[in-house]
Amino acid sequence: MRNGHDEEITVAAALRLGPLCDGVPEVLAGAGSLKNAIRWVHSGEWLEMASVLRGGELLLTTGMGFPDSPSAQRKFIASLAERSIAGLVIELHTSIDQVPRAVVEEAETRHLPLIVLHREVPFVEVTESLHREIVGQQALALEHAEQAHRRFTELILDGAGVPEVLEELADLIGNPVLLQKADEGVLYHHPHATTDAAVLAAWDTVTHRLPEAPDHVSVSVEVGHGRTWGTLTALALSSPLRKHDRIVLERGASVIAVSMLKRNAEPSLAARRRGRFIASLMHPGAAIDEREATEMAAELGFDRRALLRLPMVAIGTWKWLEAEASDEAPWPILWREVTRELESMRMSAIAGVLPGEGLAIVVALRAESDRAEVAGRISRTLRPASESRLSGQELIICAGSVARSWTEVGAELHDALEMSHAVVRAPRQEWLDTTAVRLEPLLWALRNDEALRSFVRRRLDPLAAHDREHRTQFLATVEAYCVHSGRIAETARELHLQRQSLYKRIERVQELLGCDLAEPDTRLGLHFALRARSYLAALESTGEQ
Repeated sequence: MRNGHDEEITVAAALRLGPLCDGVPEVLAGAGSLKNAIRWVHSGEWLEMASVLRGGELLLTTGMGFPDSPSAQRKFIASLAERSIAGLVIELHTSIDQVPRAVVEEAETRHLPLIVLHREVPFVEVTESLHREIVGQQALALEHAEQAHRRFTELILDGAGVPEVLEELADLIGNPVLLQKADEGVLYHHPHATTDAAVLAAWDTVTHRLPEAPDHVSVSVEVGHGRTWGTLTALALSSPLRKHDRIVLERGASVIAVSMLKRNAEPSLAARRRGRFIASLMHPGAAIDEREATEMAAELGFDRRALLRLPMVAIGTWKWLEAEASDEAPWPILWREVTRELESMRMSAIAGVLPGEGLAIVVALRAESDRAEVAGRISRTLRPASESRLSGQELIICAGSVARSWTEVGAELHDALEMSHAVVRAPRQEWLDTTAVRLEPLLWALRNDEALRSFVRRRLDPLAAHDREHRTQFLATVEAYCVHSGRIAETARELHLQRQSLYKRIERVQELLGCDLAEPDTRLGLHFALRARSYLAALESTGEQ
């Protein structure tokens, strides 16, 4: 959180403090440099003052030591400016009543803030006040740096990766941050309170050194033996940057370097960056700007001319644990496999990791008829790679309809992800088609609906209770009867029963339920209830409820 205590002590800020404000200050020159930061405050009255200054000082004087000749006056001001002092404050009416014109002109030429005080103030009060503010600011900077250090340490101990560090950095600094690899551009960024497009557009103005480029601060990411891997940058898009933001960035860069060396996180970052873009499309109710999405996709390598897009998702048959959602999860490795395959197919595509879920893929198709072939090839690439990475867990791959806009892509990916969750207990298939007529997506959507559970109980509980008490098989009988659409011969053959025995079972079932199984609607309702009961039981057994 930002407040007045976070403000850097500049010449302008100093003039608002009590002691200097009481002196009725007037800026005579260098007004454009009032943002100069004050490192320390010094006072003196001798001509060789510059020799004891190191830069960043606010110099207080009564003008007693000013030389008489204009050339010597100009030389004196030039010597102060060459020392890069923050500003010069002259108290009038103690030694001089007005500042020599040569002093004012040279200060303006040198962009040196020159302020006069029209009322006498004790310099010791000015010095104490400003030094108190400066020391306080330095203490605040150290506090922020320590806070950042503690937070980054916690993240690393919790198994967080580079994206989580960048998110924390953006929050601490209050602005977007970007991680750039040398000669390869932005590898990952966090937009903070703005949009991805705004961040990348602003970064473009920075890299091209355009006049409208925002204020920014960059630090190097060193990965050992003095080798610079890339840079970490904060952009002042949400709020002004503060002096201590550089210290926070440096702490973050050190943590990122450790994480990069420890985890070889580069591929994971690329996968997560693309996954974040895809996830933004999938958010229900998201207002997608087609032009902005096209530009972002092109930035990630997708052919902007492609009109046909095949959305796919791949997930495992288990929920990620929190620790598994880090860069060490198997998905970045699978991402590399499918990315290589797509490159070998010479197809434009975006593949990314959806944290806590799996992979999302958008492939540019040449024709709609290529959909099945491309989906099958991607599936055949992922399955062998997953066998050694997912600890024997099943891989569920779903393909949506061919989409012609990014809005449609997001909707299709959302539906594909929902289906992949819904069919976790379905028999293995090479890939699942979201356009196919399946019952599982409806059951998944209604899994927590009490109306569905009540429907199942009313229709099947009498049969289940009878089976438990009398060791009958009425539920299995009804299920086989429904599967075979009421055909007695086929049902009896499946159950290994004589027809007469099956007739007796059906009569008893009808008595228990108070219905006629010959009615198609009755069989449909019972068949749906049986499927729902089996589906809900499977979810409960795996903790998916």
